[in-house]
Amino acid sequence: CTFIFEGEDLRKKKDYEKAQILFEKAATLFPHNLHATTYLGINLLDLKRYREAREFFVKAMDIPPSKPQPQMRYILINNIAYANTFINEPALLDEADKYSTEALQQLPWVPSIKGTRGTVLIRQGKADEGLKLVLEAMEAHEDPRNKALNACHAAIGEMQRGHIEAARKYYEAARQLDSNCILLVNVE
Repeated sequence: CTFIFEGEDLRKKKDYEKAQILFEKAATLFPHNLHATTYLGINLLDLKRYREAREFFVKAMDIPPSKPQPQMRYILINNIAYANTFINEPALLDEADKYSTEALQQLPWVPSIKGTRGTVLIRQGKADEGLKLVLEAMEAHEDPRNKALNACHAAIGEMQRGHIEAARKYYEAARQLDSNCILLVNVE
């Protein structure tokens, strides 16, 4: 679907609003297309519309081929877990804990899954455990945007531990990797 390719190109240029229009068109025209629904959710994360992103990831769980393909299920529950970390509801953080644990057990080599699990642990106040994972994810990611997100979560974890200088180091690393990182404001 050209809407998805064009939308992803706009995401890379950080034009999330225009990308959203294309992803919405794709999801409307092809409501049973797993990629259209998933990209719509991912872009909503970039727009900080976390609850809506979560809804699309949940919806994607019922779109074939996600049901017959376990690996896709783990990616989707990972996405749900990540969205949940930004929604201030204890039940959703519990769900994030369950989902991120399961995803990491099944796909431990995937950097975004490591990063999500680390983010959940940091959000739960388990900075030591979480930092290890977000730093491993940061090292493994090739995309500077993803590295910057992990650096922001590392900064938050270091702040929890009371290590302000280390937090500043990760904040600066995130800023250098992606000066428009959506989480820089959260760290500031």
